[in-house]
Amino acid sequence: MKRLFQILALLVLVGCSTTSNDITQNLRPLPEGAVSFQCDSGNRIIIEKTKDGGTQLDYRGEAIRMTQSEAENITVLEGEGLTWHEEGLQATLSGMWQEDGQPYTETCTRVLQPAN
Repeated sequence: MKRLFQILALLVLVGCSTTSNDITQNLRPLPEGAVSFQCDSGNRIIIEKTKDGGTQLDYRGEAIRMTQSEAENITVLEGEGLTWHEEGLQATLSGMWQEDGQPYTETCTRVLQPAN
């Protein structure tokens, strides 16, 4: 019985874990004019325009400068080894994250956007 309790306690802890490096990321206010995406991993991605007219992707506490292109309702951002594909409310971020150099893909859904 004691062993069963230990296993159940571990399962509860595993269910509460996040892959994010910043557990307070979802508590930060959204910058004016920015769009927020919630990813399946628990990470939050914010896309915003910079003061000089560029585009910035905020991910895992890093502000990544991106170049933007658009074609038929699809937005593509590229920078620092990452590619962001956004179509409607769905988006993916793929590439190699600089911290570990491993390839991966984030699947995200738009949750907040500026009012028109």
